[in-house]
Amino acid sequence: MKKIDKFIGVIAGSFDPFSLGHLDIVQRSACLVDTLFIAIGKNSSKQAKFSIETRKSMVEQCTLQMDNVGVHVFDCALTDYLQSVHANVLIRGIRSCVDFEYEKTVSAVLKQQLPNLECIYLLAKPSLQHISSSVINELIANNANLKGYLPYEIIQYTGPIRV
Repeated sequence: MKKIDKFIGVIAGSFDPFSLGHLDIVQRSACLVDTLFIAIGKNSSKQAKFSIETRKSMVEQCTLQMDNVGVHVFDCALTDYLQSVHANVLIRGIRSCVDFEYEKTVSAVLKQQLPNLECIYLLAKPSLQHISSSVINELIANNANLKGYLPYEIIQYTGPIRV
């Protein structure tokens, strides 16, 4: 196995919206790799609440202070995107055993297509495991308090600011 000189990591997702759970995984991942790209893609199985441009802006605002983090939008197969940025590490957050089973399948497919890619899984902190886009979007729809779910920078995008 070839020794890796520079770790280029990617965290891919729809980030609709970018939550405190996402931010935690990004902060922890930025310490593990030389360069980290947050890759925002379209999820064909979901109707997006926020435009892809708005989601990119959200993530950029939350990662301004992270020198080794870049934010990209991609509109191709994840494998093509990973190759385009020369990524050798894909980082995924896991909240539950359901997430793990899904990610295990995704990892097998990616490793078959990109044998040199390493997949790293970070367990969500127990205090953040309940956060999902579905829960957040339900809170938004009901004009509920979003503190503890979204970074403050993101709350402004959800309508009247409630913290």
